[in-house]
Amino acid sequence: GHMGADAVAANAVALLVFSLTSSIYNGAAIGSGIVIGKELGAGNTEGAKKHSVWVMAFNVFIGALMCILILCLRGTIIRFYPSFSAQAQDYLKFMLTVMAFKSLFSSLNNCMSKSLMCTGGDVRYLTIMDIINMWCIIVPMGFLTAFVLKLPVPVVYIVVKLDETTKFYIQLRRVLSWKWVKALTRVEWAEPGRSERQLKSRILKEMPVGALVLGSYGDIIYMNDAAGKILQIDPEDDPQLPAAHGRGRLHL
Repeated sequence: GHMGADAVAANAVALLVFSLTSSIYNGAAIGSGIVIGKELGAGNTEGAKKHSVWVMAFNVFIGALMCILILCLRGTIIRFYPSFSAQAQDYLKFMLTVMAFKSLFSSLNNCMSKSLMCTGGDVRYLTIMDIINMWCIIVPMGFLTAFVLKLPVPVVYIVVKLDETTKFYIQLRRVLSWKWVKALTRVEWAEPGRSERQLKSRILKEMPVGALVLGSYGDIIYMNDAAGKILQIDPEDDPQLPAAHGRGRLHL
């Protein structure tokens, strides 16, 4: 609001346009994360690396498409606001241009953060990077240019929109280092010689959700540990409930 009414009005419209277009590459990034998560969940780290290259290329294409779309629709968008002053329309045209080129970086950054680093469990690094980038670099620079140096609105706008470009190189280095690639599955149950049926039975027995199977006469056929705690029944002490039921001997 300190930059003037024209700047505020133009920024409001530019943010609306950016939100509409960013929803597309945000969706692409989230969808790409499912592909990477499937590979990591299967313990296929090499497959995750291979797919991550294609996922990044796809999101670059989406970002370029959004950039071209915004640039082509600038004139049409401005004509929707005939009540804007000439200064506000100039600001809006400039801001839409900045937003268009920002889409190139935003699309790939969202892919690297949401599709790759978050999916791989590298959230701590990503959180620290975002905090430093925004609150230690962008916000102080925006305050300095707007209130100390009192630079023109276009310069201030470019500075506050540099957040995607300043973290782009850092994220890219992290992604290409492959440190975010981690196997997400727990393999301690997959002991040598353990059959698939035994493994399923142990998973069912030790899962935190209570599982109770009743027979046709209401008798307990199976009860895992969590269900025993909920019902306050100890299979080892209850003569009516064979201890085997509490040990997960269920035909799967």
